[in-house]
Amino acid sequence: MKVENVMKTPWLSLLLAVVHACAGLLVLIVSSWFIAASSVAGLQFNYMLPAVVIRGLALTRIASGYANMWLGHRDLLDRTGVLRTRLFAQLRDRIIATRATGVEALANDTETVAAIYVAWAGHQASAIAMLVAALGVSVWFALDGIVAFILLTCVWVIIATLTAWHGLKVALSQAQCDADFRFDSEHFFASSSIWNLIQRANTTSEVASSIPAPSARKVWQAEQRQQLNAQHGLWVLQSIAFVLLMVVLASADATVISQPLAVIIPMLLLASGDWLGRSLLTWPSYSRFKHSQQALHSITTETITPLHEPNLMQSIDLIGFAPLNRSVKTINETLPNKGLVVLAGSSGSGKSSLLQALAGLIPFTGERLVDEVRTEQGLFENWLYVDQKPHILQATLRANLCLSEKTIDDQHINAVLQELGLAHFTKFDEWLGVGGRKPSGGESKRLTLARALLAQPRVLLVDEPFEGLDEQATRLTLDTLEAYAHNQLVIIATHIFPPELVADKQITLD
Repeated sequence: MKVENVMKTPWLSLLLAVVHACAGLLVLIVSSWFIAASSVAGLQFNYMLPAVVIRGLALTRIASGYANMWLGHRDLLDRTGVLRTRLFAQLRDRIIATRATGVEALANDTETVAAIYVAWAGHQASAIAMLVAALGVSVWFALDGIVAFILLTCVWVIIATLTAWHGLKVALSQAQCDADFRFDSEHFFASSSIWNLIQRANTTSEVASSIPAPSARKVWQAEQRQQLNAQHGLWVLQSIAFVLLMVVLASADATVISQPLAVIIPMLLLASGDWLGRSLLTWPSYSRFKHSQQALHSITTETITPLHEPNLMQSIDLIGFAPLNRSVKTINETLPNKGLVVLAGSSGSGKSSLLQALAGLIPFTGERLVDEVRTEQGLFENWLYVDQKPHILQATLRANLCLSEKTIDDQHINAVLQELGLAHFTKFDEWLGVGGRKPSGGESKRLTLARALLAQPRVLLVDEPFEGLDEQATRLTLDTLEAYAHNQLVIIATHIFPPELVADKQITLD
């Protein structure tokens, strides 16, 4: 799948990053010279001017740093939003075929791609600008030891190139390890219902001990190799800089040592790990960027035929209806145009498959008639399926809830959240997920349902809406679904039956 670069380079943010870095370097240069000059200067030396310059550079560094943080954060949010919007637009009328590529993975990948300027490009631009500035100062004042500084620049270029090359190699294996871990985890937790059976049978049985839990060890090891790769590059840079410093000091005569300007290059070499090291430590971010970019480009999808919404005025008739190539009971039923319909059955009876087939997400056999008109395979525009696994994006609360193309006012959002017992989610600009608020499992499930209700579908199909909820949350969820079913058709697949549940129609698959 093609993910285009839809935003321009944030030149102002990069410029502020460069100003911030160069101001810090100039503080080092001027301060070093000032200390050396003060030790040999007489009473006529103007001590005030260098102090004012140093203070001005420090204020420039602070101001540019805060401005860069603000602009960089805004650019990151905007770029993430644009990438996700464009990606979701490309996923329209499609479903993701790869099981290991879930919504969480897409959210992480888009954020990693969007963060490239903040996490990597700004540091590299700053390093290049500082090298040019330091080299310019050395040439301008004809400082002794300039050859050593030129050698340090060449060493930095070589180390950065090798770090990038090795990091990209590690990123390939890291991507595969990450995909394998996601795939294994999904299958492992999908079979969690048999753990209790195994433990009750024999907690020390060979069967129980032979079921390996998914491990993220390989993913962590790959990430550790990325970090060590960058750290080793920094150590090599510091070691070579120290050797060059010793050479410069050994080759300097007494006349050079007595000159205040002579301290500049030794100080640059001594502090190279500080002002150049950050650029090397951010190369893992570039490797992750390339990995995420490739992951977004390589998403495999399956096309779903979009169907225009029918005028559901009377009923939905299912004749010999069943999911294609699934061991599910064929049903012949008539569903009302509004009300609450329950698909009941034990685990493995095919409730989820039947619900997805009815929604049009997977192919079906038999006939699906709307108001006695036969419909083709495909998904109706205003029929919405809610998966039993909640999906929360790493984005704001508003972005998580308002994914549909409909305009939704804040009052409506607050009303739906209150109905589902989520009135404590009051800040629509609050960040959810990594780096922000982490909703619990029950909250995530109800937030996903709130997202669906805010889209106002004509037919709402919900898979296991009560699973994982406590008694109070279950009651609130049921009340909300029943209220919505007064005017629309709500179909739920469930094996949990709250005492208050009263269905207009129940279909049992066992």
